Amino acid sequence: MRPQEDDPIRALVLTGDDLEELTTADWDIILTKYTEIVFSRTNPEQKMLIVEETKKRGANIVAVVSVYISI
Repeated sequence: MRPQEDDPIRALVLTGDDLEELTTADWDIILTKYTEIVFSRTNPEQKMLIVEETKKRGANIVAVVSVYISI
């Protein structure tokens, strides 16, 4: 899960199911080592968890967006 120190790509995509397995140490890595993080398929409780975990780690900006596409 941790990017290599010399890797210029610092992007990560996690689903709501992935969030269920994260430990505090995982959150520390995710929110300090990655510059671009996309959380997909999350429910409202998981969105609040993302906001809370991000706020615990300093003055960060968090945007929560819901997009529904119907074909």
